[in-house]
Amino acid sequence: MTCLLLHEEDTKYDELLHQHSFTTVNIPVLQTVIHPLHHFFRKDESHDTLSGDPPRDLAQQDESSFRRHLESFDGYIITSKHALSFLVENKINIRGKYLAVVGPQTSAKVLAFCLTQDYNPQDSLITEHHGEALGDRITKNFSNFPLTWLFLRGNKSLDIIPEKLDEAKMTFSQLTVYNVAKCGNLAAQLEMLDYDNVKFVVFFSPSGVEYTYDVLVDNLNKSTALLAFGKSTCKEVRRLFSHQFIDLRTCKEPTPKGVLNAIMEKESS
Repeated sequence: MTCLLLHEEDTKYDELLHQHSFTTVNIPVLQTVIHPLHHFFRKDESHDTLSGDPPRDLAQQDESSFRRHLESFDGYIITSKHALSFLVENKINIRGKYLAVVGPQTSAKVLAFCLTQDYNPQDSLITEHHGEALGDRITKNFSNFPLTWLFLRGNKSLDIIPEKLDEAKMTFSQLTVYNVAKCGNLAAQLEMLDYDNVKFVVFFSPSGVEYTYDVLVDNLNKSTALLAFGKSTCKEVRRLFSHQFIDLRTCKEPTPKGVLNAIMEKESS
């Protein structure tokens, strides 16, 4: 049986699923551009049309003062590996900062980056499996402290965490540090698949659902199981596919094991 994974190839998923006799096909849905600091100071306005200008309180005169301002926040909210890449590639100093992270894999990478700066965050690093839980954790643990947070977001990031921080009247800023767009050859790759053999499709983001819907809804067998990472992705799968597909599942954790468990949940019953 074939499992279609709608993300960049990740050997951890392939290896685990292969061990349980599943064939995997990886098709990347999104292409990502991480912004360097000078992106925010280009005079060519067309350069900033996707990400928009920095929030007013982040608008600085030059790159060095902008960097200092970024490093003045008490904590960073990191909901993807791309947000972390912004910190890494721009060599932002995060020593002594609070770090709120979505997903155990991203959290492990954040910790590794901290160690390159001789910083062990210990109790300053908090991790949850999805954005809603992370927003709840931040507001519960820190709403009574005068801390400033920076949400490092993408152009497609959801507003779940900002809304929760707003409700708690917490001080935070947002900055679009990466852009995602649909891969140019996505439709062609999807149309080449042998859908008779595809028994499972795994969606990793709401955008992944949106960008693949038109091809998948016309080609998938209606008995195909659709698996979603997280509540937001699950909601989008149900919104678009539930009128034709009945086997819709949610991965309880955003890991290879979470995918395997969601697959085996009904296969073994």
